Amino acid sequence: MSLVITGAKAFIKLSGEALAFAAGVSVTHENKLEEIPELDRLEVAEYAENGHRCSISISSIKLASTAEIGGTKIANNAQFYNLDFADDLRQILLQPEIIIEIVEAVPVRDGNGKIVDFSEKAIYVAYGCKFEGGTGQLDARGIWQGTWNFKCRRGVGI
Repeated sequence: MSLVITGAKAFIKLSGEALAFAAGVSVTHENKLEEIPELDRLEVAEYAENGHRCSISISSIKLASTAEIGGTKIANNAQFYNLDFADDLRQILLQPEIIIEIVEAVPVRDGNGKIVDFSEKAIYVAYGCKFEGGTGQLDARGIWQGTWNFKCRRGVGI
């Protein structure tokens, strides 16, 4: 089963920190079943659960190294989130597990129906996530679009 969310209504958090300029996310949430055959029967005797798998792919537009909003520098590269290590590749062995949250911004309205604030509603939460790698491409305009892939131990919300 897969879940795909796009648009500005939802956003993605890596260990509680919102990912800037995420273009979309794809979740694969799977409970593995093992076929248990029975001797001299053509039909399967039962399906036994033997694992839970979860993976997440996040598509984003990589910001320029000089990007800023209101004078504040912002970044959304893998190194900023401690997922990629330029200095020492062995740091991958010390990679911590993170929590990935896909949340929806739900408007809070006053008595007149005017939006006064936004609250977060979790759509999907993945625990024990580790960065698996990614891909990217640079178009003729100089815009880098990429995908980060994560493997997760547990996912909830599909």
